[in-house]
Amino acid sequence: MAKNNALINSILAVAERNRSSHVAEAADKDTPQIYAALAIALYRLLDMPENDKADAINSIFVESQEIWMDCVNRGLDINQMCIDETGIDVIGGNK
Repeated sequence: MAKNNALINSILAVAERNRSSHVAEAADKDTPQIYAALAIALYRLLDMPENDKADAINSIFVESQEIWMDCVNRGLDINQMCIDETGIDVIGGNK
């Protein structure tokens, strides 16, 4: 039986859209949960007056989003930037 390249390409395109959709759904779900966990950790660990903690955490999150967009726009590896600037390897877990 001969290959039906149009059908194969169509199936591959649907599979790619599904993968992209699942990645987007996971990001929409996981990103707020990650930020929430970080907000709680920062709130617990910041050594500053209670009244200032929420503003400080919000400033940190705004800065993190600016760093993220800068890396995306410039095509930089954010994980390598983190290692270079902080010595923290979030993927490898080195401190």
